[in-house]
Amino acid sequence: MERPRLKATVVVPPVGADGHLGLILGPKAFDIRLRKGDLSQFAQLLSDLSGAYTCAEIAQRSGLSAASVSAVIERLRSFGLTYDYNSSPCHDNIDRFVFLRAFESFVPALRFDMFRHPLFPEIVRNERLFLATAAEYFHLIRDAESHIGIALQHAPERLRALISEYLNVERGHYISLEPALVSAFGGNFSLERLAPLAATESVMLKTRELARSDPLAWLACCSFSEVQALSSSARIPDHWSSSLRAVFDAFLDHAREDLDASHGSLFADALELTQDVLHPSAAERILTALHEYKHYFDNMNSEILRVYAQPGAPLPRLKQRLEDFLVTPEIQASSVTPNEY
Repeated sequence: MERPRLKATVVVPPVGADGHLGLILGPKAFDIRLRKGDLSQFAQLLSDLSGAYTCAEIAQRSGLSAASVSAVIERLRSFGLTYDYNSSPCHDNIDRFVFLRAFESFVPALRFDMFRHPLFPEIVRNERLFLATAAEYFHLIRDAESHIGIALQHAPERLRALISEYLNVERGHYISLEPALVSAFGGNFSLERLAPLAATESVMLKTRELARSDPLAWLACCSFSEVQALSSSARIPDHWSSSLRAVFDAFLDHAREDLDASHGSLFADALELTQDVLHPSAAERILTALHEYKHYFDNMNSEILRVYAQPGAPLPRLKQRLEDFLVTPEIQASSVTPNEY
């Protein structure tokens, strides 16, 4: 009952001309040529490598022969990419340097998969969607003081200096983004009235909960979400308005400042401050939290695309008031049919 190591398993276009598809597991990419069957069958095989099914059961579910399934699994096993899910769990403590190598192999695959989301190519084609995305990510940036403050309250003594420094850098950092957003939105309202989507709020709540319950897992997730590098090709279309260009530049400057502050290495710095080994349960909690955190971002990006692509979706999205829900006598007495607008 095989299960892949490094859960960020994705199928992508092959790197070379000889492959039919590419498979990414952690930092490694593999070009694959399908001698029999098709991509859907191979995808079914991958989806069944959950540890729940035997080779015979996977063959039945995927429509492949048992021999083909065994050959694929053996090939993956020979590269150390799968393991027997029925085997006894590891009970040995993990050296922090070994664990850091696992983390640093895992994060690039997660980030690669996240930025394949259809939202990201779409925002460079759609000015309104770009501004909506900027607004939703602004909520996350503004919330940094909150979750860092929570982590500082619950962190062990050895991590407090690191977290205090993080808080000092992030305190009020979001304010530099406000003028550009206010100008791009126009209107007469305060950014304090902006309301996040439910999925955006879920990311914030998840971050705060990790800050409270597991500061190391929280730092791992913060490192994942921080900028690791800036592409020299990062730009928006030349014909976009100056106000949108100012929003883009403001977020880019914010990313540069975070990069200069080395926030991407927060987790590595935290491991330097911990004891030499991690208990397996602690290591498991950290990597599970990281994997889930990436999917919270996936949900947020899907919600941005779904909501703001709909005609009539308000932008800016302001907080609701009681009046939004009240039925007045005029509304009660009126009747509107679909053609009466």
